[in-house]
Amino acid sequence: MNFLDAHIIVHVRYGGALANHKATKYDMIFRPYSDYGNDFDKKTIVNAFKLFFAHTILFNTRTQEEFEQYQSVLCHLDSFIPDSDMERVRKSSKILYDKGFIAKILNASAKEYAKKEIDEFVASATPPYSWTAEMDRFLTGIIDYKAVWLREYQAQERSSNDFWNYVQTYCDYAYQLAGIPETETDGILFAPFDQLRSDVINNRYPNILKPYADYIMESS
Repeated sequence: MNFLDAHIIVHVRYGGALANHKATKYDMIFRPYSDYGNDFDKKTIVNAFKLFFAHTILFNTRTQEEFEQYQSVLCHLDSFIPDSDMERVRKSSKILYDKGFIAKILNASAKEYAKKEIDEFVASATPPYSWTAEMDRFLTGIIDYKAVWLREYQAQERSSNDFWNYVQTYCDYAYQLAGIPETETDGILFAPFDQLRSDVINNRYPNILKPYADYIMESS
């Protein structure tokens, strides 16, 4: 996964799934995996946010308020459940809250079971989230490293090339801290969108950037 892959997951795949969910009145706080796609995977999404946050922290591309909004968006991750579980939620929710004739004739044990099932699903989608400790460790680590990185960079006599060498060092550390395998080209894509747009316009790294060219030109 490179930075652009992560950016697409955060904004298009995951963000799109949240924005475009067409809830029924029995969905409660939940969303089916299929809103995201058949390849929904919590670890992949968490890793995407790690890379996005690391990039944001280095290049200061978001305000503190915006950064916190992204953290709030991630808090919905555990509300995604398998489609089969989504149907169970809807069925149990209907048993509990539908005031129609069928609901009236259901016995107490059916309603008790439905409430127990709903409570279990709700507990799994509310704090503490499954990914919180992992993300907290990552953010603490990368923020601390940024401070060290910046002091070392500012202490050196440097050229413009030195900056990108330091960025590569930061990128390497971010991947290591996140536990994400890094390829030889990932550092090239770990850059601000202004730089990436310049690279596209000037036909730098065409084999690497061409698949992302349209996305680069319209994103930030």
